[in-house]
Amino acid sequence: MVRFVEEAQGEFLDAIINYEEARAGLGQRFKDEVDRCILWIEDHPELYRLRPGGYRRATLRVFPYYIPYVVRGFPRATESAKQDHLRGFRG
Repeated sequence: MVRFVEEAQGEFLDAIINYEEARAGLGQRFKDEVDRCILWIEDHPELYRLRPGGYRRATLRVFPYYIPYVVRGFPRATESAKQDHLRGFRG
């Protein structure tokens, strides 16, 4: 589950408003891209490299933003299943 810190939530909502004011529909496109990126992070939380300071970040494809995040309490069940699957091919 992804949780926004309060400051980030405010910045996100401000960006949606600013993009929508700039061009009708652009705010929704921004929101949709952020939503897709968050889903990607939820599915692949350890994909992006760990940066100094202990965080990771996913860069949006279209808009000039990135989403910094910290992985906490990552459930290892998926990773364990992946390793079991790979063991089947090795052996």
